[in-house]
Amino acid sequence: MEVNSAVHAGERVTRDWLDSVATAVLTDMKTRLSTAGAAVTSAKDSYDAKREQRDRLICEAVDGGMSQRGAAAAAGVSIARVSAILLASYGD
Repeated sequence: MEVNSAVHAGERVTRDWLDSVATAVLTDMKTRLSTAGAAVTSAKDSYDAKREQRDRLICEAVDGGMSQRGAAAAAGVSIARVSAILLASYGD
C-alpha cells in the first residue's frame, strides 16, 4: 500500500511500515539493476566481438588488394579509421 492510500484510508503510517515498503522497493531495484547490468555487459561483449570481426575483415580486404577507400566505403567507416585499424593490426 502506498503512503497516500494509507493516509486516505485512515490507517496509521508507521516507521516500520515505511521501512518495509522501502526494503521491498530497494530489493526489487537491486534485481532490476542487476538484470540491466548483465544486459549492458552482454551488449558490450557483442559489440566488441562484432567490431573485432569488422576490423579483421577490413584488414583481410586491404591485404587482398582492395583499396583503403573501398574498404572504408564498404565498412561504413572513414578512411582514417581504416588506416588506424591497419596500423593497429600490423603492430600486433
